Amino acid sequence: MREYKLRLLSEESLDLVELQLHPATSHQPLADLIKIPSVKVFSSLPYHAQLLTANTSEIRSLEILINGYPAPHTFHPHTGNIMFHSPGNGERIFADSFGLSHIILEFKTTEGPIQLKSEYFQVMVRPDDENFSVNSMGCYAARNNRLLLYGTHKDYIRFEPQYAHEQYSMEDKIRLFKQTGILLEHAWQPIRMNPQTASDETIKKHRHLDARALEQLHRHPEHFIPTFHAQGIRIGHRSYVPDFGRLANPIKSTDVYENQVILSFIQTIIKETSDMIPKIDTYKKQLPVRFDTSGIFVTSSTYMARATQLTLEEMIKDLKAIKAEFCRLYERYQSIIPASEFEFTSPPRRTAAFSSRPGYRQIFGSIGQWFAMRNVSAGDIRFATTFLQITTLYEVYVLSKLGRFFLDWGFELVSAKMVSPQRREETFYEPPSINNIFVYKRDSVKVTLFYQPVIYGQKSARQSSCNLIRNTSLSFPRGWGEPTSGRYYTPDYVFKLESSHWKGARYILGDAKYATYRNVRDYKIIPLAYKYLFSLSAPDPFDEITGLYIFHGKNAQIYDPASIAASIYDLVKSGHQIFPQVEIIGLSESIRTDEAGQFAALRKLFLLQFEHAAGYPLFEADQEIEHQTGLETTSIDEEEPANVGADQDSEAEQEIVFVDEQEEQAGLSKIDRNDDLQTASMDFETMPEKQMTNLKASGPELSIGGSAQILVQPEIDETTFLHQILAQSEEGIPAFHLAKAKLESKQPASAALEPDLDLNPFDLDKR
Repeated sequence: MREYKLRLLSEESLDLVELQLHPATSHQPLADLIKIPSVKVFSSLPYHAQLLTANTSEIRSLEILINGYPAPHTFHPHTGNIMFHSPGNGERIFADSFGLSHIILEFKTTEGPIQLKSEYFQVMVRPDDENFSVNSMGCYAARNNRLLLYGTHKDYIRFEPQYAHEQYSMEDKIRLFKQTGILLEHAWQPIRMNPQTASDETIKKHRHLDARALEQLHRHPEHFIPTFHAQGIRIGHRSYVPDFGRLANPIKSTDVYENQVILSFIQTIIKETSDMIPKIDTYKKQLPVRFDTSGIFVTSSTYMARATQLTLEEMIKDLKAIKAEFCRLYERYQSIIPASEFEFTSPPRRTAAFSSRPGYRQIFGSIGQWFAMRNVSAGDIRFATTFLQITTLYEVYVLSKLGRFFLDWGFELVSAKMVSPQRREETFYEPPSINNIFVYKRDSVKVTLFYQPVIYGQKSARQSSCNLIRNTSLSFPRGWGEPTSGRYYTPDYVFKLESSHWKGARYILGDAKYATYRNVRDYKIIPLAYKYLFSLSAPDPFDEITGLYIFHGKNAQIYDPASIAASIYDLVKSGHQIFPQVEIIGLSESIRTDEAGQFAALRKLFLLQFEHAAGYPLFEADQEIEHQTGLETTSIDEEEPANVGADQDSEAEQEIVFVDEQEEQAGLSKIDRNDDLQTASMDFETMPEKQMTNLKASGPELSIGGSAQILVQPEIDETTFLHQILAQSEEGIPAFHLAKAKLESKQPASAALEPDLDLNPFDLDKR
């Protein structure tokens, strides 16, 4: 195959980025990724590109994906030039990238279809609160990796073999270890009752006793005969010796091939886990914890290091627990089937016992799975790489949040497993390396959550795990005069709601976008509504698609549960009760995140879904609680969901005074002094109310005529008050910058506030 390179150029940067392109089937292990790449791009700069190869005029149907997401562009075959025009971001193609990034190119030539990808490169960002929020999302997903990676006890008992990967990961191997441990525990009893044995003629022929012979004679005392000699076993006044000639059956031995395989297999896992633990610990220590700076930019991958460290720490804990469990199992099995051991070099042969005998058959299946993953090493940790690209990270974060939400609501996790979709050659779809089907149950309600299911047309309906089908090949156009078509869709989430209270199933489609509320509302809603509400169908006449939930995570720090979910039906008061529901839901993470409020908003939406399906309310106790929370419809004129939960009827009254027009535009008033308190006023028209809820001083908070009042004790001077605003507000709002400017004017230039790039970015208490 000919050589391909991709050159990235920016008119605002003198640096020329040239990326070597490789076949997309190649894989970068974790050991390579933790070494920070030298190639850098900047999230806020515009870029155009040039594809370099022998003859670009032969290239047709060029598709470009950045971290798995399409990058709209115009390709000029004769020159190889590529001009990007991403909706909302223009030529800033890395605006939604974080950590590390890579580019995938798919096109057709005379050689046939080709798929290439670059190696990972750094994404440089500005140090701000948004990056700390992304780090918090990664840490949240890392703390819930057991939900995402491993199964339940019932999954392991059923022994559903894992699907065949083109390349297994370390997470697949740990899942197999956990499953094998459960199987060994359940197989111990049938093997103890009916172990595989073989005849041992050694005792009968050579008339000597060893440990096995003594054990056999202990179980069969009738094999002893009295003797008049002093030798033998003396009981009372008489002596007894073994009657080898009267043995009706030869003595049985457990030192047979099947038992040798089982004991050797258990010892192999013990040794393997012992070797993996220090290697993973070495990777954890090699992760970068200091920033690499470039002017006012820092490496965003450094923010993600803590999340990756948490993942590796959880993996080490799992391996230590697995090692301890297999040591215990080895002692139990060695006590019932003592046998010699050997080193595994090839898969064991299938014998009659491994094919049919209870216990042996299940263990043989696990051994076969282990040999399929034998070459997986500690460096093949795939889950950690999800923290190196924000698009996938946010999808996994929302999946973790949804899982915690159902468990917090009282649902039981019945099953969590990986199911491989049947891939087609033209899809280039790669199954996720985490669980993709979760089943939750509470009373008679069953919720199945699918992660990234592939939905095909009716002819291939059996390949769709969630039972939905794509009903049209027409895709939403990417621009004027650019008709497109397709055969499958891959939504991020599909909720399947089932219960005895209604016939059929109700489906909710979900999509995660690491974007602002405004970006989702203006650019994402219409294409997603076409894809998931108009282009999908439920083949069963009793099934129905009843909702579309779009989760957004950029600038989504919303603390009022009534503002977390915003219906697009904004011209009516009860938009959440219009079906199919179409909701924009803000989910993100920071040290101030109110998870209880997030869960309350989600409960309200699902309770409406249950009531719509059944025709009457379900979970009436929850209905009483959620009645106090409420959800409001967001006006289309609002940039962010309005904080409708604020108290608009406060009895207090206070005149709002602004210093001048400039400070009024900045959103910060002068300090009004009186005998009782000092009051600082913020104007909601210049500052989103969701941000105002972050400004909490020592006194109570009032809401008067569209303004928020922060009360401060009279003995606090102006400098201290400004420090409070600086510490308790978000960097992006005008109040922060004005307070910072005033403080800098009160101190020497050398003491001006500067970001401490040497501060550990993951120590959030020092922020």
